Amino acid sequence: MWAPSLPAGTLLDGEIVIADESGHADFGALQQRLTIARRTAGQVALRRPAVLLVFDVLELGGVPLTELPLRNRRKRLEDFFPGLHPSLQLMAQTRDLALAQQWLALLPALGAWWQRNRMVTTRRGAETG
Repeated sequence: MWAPSLPAGTLLDGEIVIADESGHADFGALQQRLTIARRTAGQVALRRPAVLLVFDVLELGGVPLTELPLRNRRKRLEDFFPGLHPSLQLMAQTRDLALAQQWLALLPALGAWWQRNRMVTTRRGAETG
């Protein structure tokens, strides 16, 4: 299946993630992916694809957008995003305070997950030098 690509000279702000079986970000799987030999990387990527969760567009087609308000940059993202490869996913944003508060209520659980994984990663890094 062919999907249009991003215009040359486009700079996105986002985060690369690999989801686990339940759909949650698996930081360990992403770190492990970085150690995979080139000859097997394609097979691993087919089994557990990575996606880029896009938050913002900083440059589009070589045109800097950082002077524009976020709502204007977001509109440009939304205009060209449909039909792009499924490995690019536009993150939800809201101006609805009640909805934002619901999302923020989820952060303590996510923060605990991130902190736990960060400590494991740090310990592994210290063990391997």
